[in-house]
Order: sequence, then structure tokens, then C-alpha cells
Amino acid sequence: MTNLQQVIHRLSRRKDADERGFSLIELIIVIVIMGILIAIAIPVYAHIQSTARKSAVDTAASNAASQAAAELAANPDDTESQLNSAVHNLVGGHVQSVTVALVGGNGVDNICATATDDDDNNYSKSVGPGCSGSSTTTP
Repeated sequence: MTNLQQVIHRLSRRKDADERGFSLIELIIVIVIMGILIAIAIPVYAHIQSTARKSAVDTAASNAASQAAAELAANPDDTESQLNSAVHNLVGGHVQSVTVALVGGNGVDNICATATDDDDNNYSKSVGPGCSGSSTTTP
């Protein structure tokens, strides 16, 4: 045996002698700790996801109102369908639909933009001067 082989043989024997592994109680403790952490993390993650969906809808409604106002200022004769075509690019991600309504006539002060999410909780947000009040939210 060469000198290198002897060193490798000695190291591998030492490793086998020192290697014991984990006891069953240590493994159970780790599994219990992981279970507790997972039980805490899942509801927090679900809440964060719900908040993100609502924020996406809120942003889409605000952007639709701004975009429709800019479109209507540039082209005062635009109809609701033309305004809805202009804001259609805001649909996507968690936003299922974005609609613009002209409440009580044609003008920037009559715009009401509504966005809804794609989730089962049917969250929607209406923004604009033409909406009843400044904004409405349906949980």
C-alpha cells in the first residue's frame, strides 16, 4: 500500500467510527418544529396572496379611470365602448375585467371605472368622479 492509500484508509475508518446519525427523538423534534412552522406559514401566505389580488384590482381600477380620462380629454366624442377598448390592456394577472362607464353624460367628470378579480371572492373596485361616492369596494 502506498502512503496515500494508507492515509485514505485511515480517514475512512475514522469517519465510520465517528458517524452515528440522528436518534429517533431528534428526528421527531425536527418534524414537529417543521409542522409548527408550516402551520403558521400557510395562513400568512394566503393572506398575502389575497392582499396582492386586491391591490392588483385597486391599481387596475385607478389606472382605468386615469387612462379613460386621458382618452376622453384627447377625444371628447369617444363612447363607452371606445373607452373600454382603450383600457382593455389592463386585464390580466389577477384582474378578470375592467370596464368604464360614463354616468350621466359624456365628460371626464362622469367616468366610473370598475375592475374585478379572477378569484371566487368576487372583489371589485370602482373609482372615478362618476361613481357614487369616490370609490366602492365589494368584498
